[in-house]
Amino acid sequence: SHLGGTSLTMIPSLPTTPKSPDYEAPRPPHPTEIAERRRFPSHLTERDPTIDTSSFDVTPTEVEIQGMMMTDKLLSLSQNKLKSCIREGIDPLARHFMWFYLICGTRLKDEDGECLEDELESEQEVLWHGHVPQKEADMHVHVPDFGGAVALLHSHPLSESGEIIVKRLLCLLQASHPSITYCPMLPDLTAVLLALHKNDGMVFHQIKRIIKRSRTDEFYLPLSGERFICHVESLDTLL
Repeated sequence: SHLGGTSLTMIPSLPTTPKSPDYEAPRPPHPTEIAERRRFPSHLTERDPTIDTSSFDVTPTEVEIQGMMMTDKLLSLSQNKLKSCIREGIDPLARHFMWFYLICGTRLKDEDGECLEDELESEQEVLWHGHVPQKEADMHVHVPDFGGAVALLHSHPLSESGEIIVKRLLCLLQASHPSITYCPMLPDLTAVLLALHKNDGMVFHQIKRIIKRSRTDEFYLPLSGERFICHVESLDTLL
C-alpha cells in the first residue's frame, strides 16, 4: 500500500529500546476502571482542603464531600454552560446538592437541618396533634393524589415506610395548601425527592418552595386543571 504516493516500505522504522528480561507489560485498565475515571474526573474528586466540615451537625462522608465539591464547580460555570451540563445530566454524586440549590436557591450545606425538621414537625402537630401515623390506616384523612397516581408509588425506589412518608407529606401539603386543585406531578415529584434526599423535612421544604414559586410563575408547576392544560398546550407548541 502507499501513503501519499510513498511506499510504506520506504518509511524507516523507529529505533526500539531492548526490553530487559524482567520487563512486564503494563496491565490494561479494567473496563470498570475506565468507567470510574470518566464518571469521576480527578479535578472534581480530589479532596478539597478548603471545605470546612466543622460546621456540619454530622461529619459528611468522603462521597458527600466530593458531591459538594462538584456542585461548587458546577455553580461556578456561566449560566449557559451550567444549563448545558444540567441537560446532559448531573453526576449522581452531586445530584441532590444541585437539585436542592436549583429549587431553593441556597446550598444544602448552608441549611439548618434542625430548622427544616422543626418546620415539618409543626405542620404534623397541627394535622395529627403530635401522633405521626406510621400506617395509612392511622392517618384518618384521605390521601390526596392531586390528579396523579398515588397507587403507583411502588414504581419509585422506595421502601414501604418510604411510601407512607410520601403519603404523609401529600396530606400535609393538602392541609397547608388547600387551593391546589390539580397537580398530577406532585405525588411523583415528592417520591423522587424523597428517594434522592432520604429526609422528609428536606423534601417538605423543597416542595413548599416549588409551590411558592409556582404562585408567581404559573408555568413552573401548574397547580390547577386550567393551568395544567395551558402547560401541556405550551409544551406541545414547543415540540
